[in-house]
Amino acid sequence: MRFGGFTTGPLQRALARTIEAATKSTASSKVQMAVLRVPALYLLALWLHDEGGDRLVPVPPSPPPLKAGESHPVERALASLAEAAKAVLQGDEARS
Repeated sequence: MRFGGFTTGPLQRALARTIEAATKSTASSKVQMAVLRVPALYLLALWLHDEGGDRLVPVPPSPPPLKAGESHPVERALASLAEAAKAVLQGDEARS
């Protein structure tokens, strides 16, 4: 295996800032972090899991109604994203 390098740009810098802010705002020292990417909705978010539950923190820019940089309970965030995905699918069907 060979390491190819890092990609840098505005999105990567925004992700790094979001990770830093989420790390500082988390009360727990044991947080599992994953990245959620939904290209059809133009969403990149951190999925944080700790003893307090799961939260999504969208990286700017983020689709409405989620606000970038704010922590959203995962159940509500996923419900909002499901509605946004339905709208995208309906728009795709209307164009075909």
